[in-house]
Amino acid sequence: MDMRQSNQSPQRRATKFIPSPCPQTSFHPPCRGPCCNNHGVWTDRPATFSFRIAPYFYQTYGFYVLCAASVLAAGYGMHRGQMVVSAKIQRLEHQHALERERSRIAQEMHDDLGASLTEIGLLGELTERELSRPDAAAKHLQKLKQTTREVFRSMDEIVWAVNPKHDTLPSLVDYITRYSQDFLRIAGVRFRVDRPEDLPDIPLPADVRHNLFLAIKQALNNVVRHADASEVWLRVQLDTQHLRITLDDNGCGFDPAIVDRKRSGLANMKERLTGLGGKFELRDNPAGGTRAIFELPLKTLPASIAS
Repeated sequence: MDMRQSNQSPQRRATKFIPSPCPQTSFHPPCRGPCCNNHGVWTDRPATFSFRIAPYFYQTYGFYVLCAASVLAAGYGMHRGQMVVSAKIQRLEHQHALERERSRIAQEMHDDLGASLTEIGLLGELTERELSRPDAAAKHLQKLKQTTREVFRSMDEIVWAVNPKHDTLPSLVDYITRYSQDFLRIAGVRFRVDRPEDLPDIPLPADVRHNLFLAIKQALNNVVRHADASEVWLRVQLDTQHLRITLDDNGCGFDPAIVDRKRSGLANMKERLTGLGGKFELRDNPAGGTRAIFELPLKTLPASIAS
């Protein structure tokens, strides 16, 4: 404490106290010679006064706690605001992705189903005209039946693609397995599958599973049209980071030069997988034929399913 004395008059003395950070203070008033108190008692020992000076508000512990709480509240408010904004952005992105997917499906329905239904109508008219020629009418009826099956498959694919309850990994693998089995059975190709019995219920957005399915569908079409295969293996492998689907056939293999000239289907498959952050690879099958590999990163897989 800083004590400053002023002797303005012999009858009155004043001492000014300047507060210090120390709240507990002792004061020893100056005394020259014997001193007398108000009871008339004289002594040579100086008097001592102990007192406490209240600190300013901004020097109290309560103020420090209030400041800390204010900083924490402001930080939490900013963090909470960022979380709300981030969640809103994610919802908008998801909504935008759904709108794109619906627009694409609507375009496919207009193009594929419209063309198929038109073809069915024409085939019906041709069959009616060729009733007097049983062989020609039978060919038209066979084509009409095949086109009708394709329409049903397309409709089933669209319903599966837009239904949100199928936005999981098990649903994707189940649908690919069922589609491959039905498609190859009609084509007269033996189908075999090797897949895990229990797949984790990992969520997959509609655009991810649909684009992966379309790439595998294109590979199955190539097997039926170009490979001259009698057997196809579908293998599904899963680890902590990737989903790997392999299609092996025992057909005639492929010529890289021809593949380069007829690369539209392969380019579409590669483009679809690249857009999903994955990769597509076509190589010779060690057992003969062709191997198509579809690999998709799955960063949310639990470590317990590692192979």
